[in-house]
Amino acid sequence: MPLTAGEKLITALLCDISKKLGAEQQIDPDFVKSALSSKYQWALKWEYEWLFDKDDFDSPAELDETVDIMFMWDVIEAIYEKFTDEEKAYIKEQAAPFGDSPSFRGFDGNNESHYGIARFLLEDLDRFPRFKDRDLNCHCPSIDSHLRMLRVYDTIKQSKEWHDATFTPQEITEILKAYAHSYAFKD
Repeated sequence: MPLTAGEKLITALLCDISKKLGAEQQIDPDFVKSALSSKYQWALKWEYEWLFDKDDFDSPAELDETVDIMFMWDVIEAIYEKFTDEEKAYIKEQAAPFGDSPSFRGFDGNNESHYGIARFLLEDLDRFPRFKDRDLNCHCPSIDSHLRMLRVYDTIKQSKEWHDATFTPQEITEILKAYAHSYAFKD
């Protein structure tokens, strides 16, 4: 349900009035204006799902990818922190050069729409607090690498029981190795 220009204007004016009155509010007028002034109107449904129907706002495919990638990296980092020094050394060696303190470095801020979505998730929706203070502009194309990792991550995760959220150092290594590009050279 994309809002028309008139609906955006009316909503923005109502936000200003609401803020000026200073009344106790269930809806944050600053957040609403931020969502309206960006291309992330889907965030209104995320923040106020009680207010909207299931089909009111379409979620772009990039949103789902961004959330899945950030969730995967959140899991990788949380699990990695709990590994022993020996397990970390194994990952560093086997997943070189990506195994040395693996951390989410973000998306290309100039060319990948995922970057803007990630910033909005962090700054406006307070999701993924682990990444909150990071500069997630990696300044190079990354989405293909993240998606390769995500395919490996999903395959491994599907092989586990629904309640098993742990990964072995070997599994983390396999996921991290998927980040590397594989080039096929022709003669």
